[in-house]
Amino acid sequence: MRRSGSEGAKGMFERKYAMTQEENIGLAKRDIADLIYKEANLEGIAVTYPQTQEIYDGRTVAGLTLQ
Repeated sequence: MRRSGSEGAKGMFERKYAMTQEENIGLAKRDIADLIYKEANLEGIAVTYPQTQEIYDGRTVAGLTLQ
């Protein structure tokens, strides 16, 4: 009897990318800051990644104003 690819592979691979809820939240927060940074650059807003992270964390950045 031949198994389909998904059934045979189920037990062969460990959950390599399984993360805790805390790790998932940290990844999501980092991804949101990265997305905001990339969108700002597409719109021509001169902001660095560290500045974007500071703004996302609720802190003010010298020389930048929120509109």
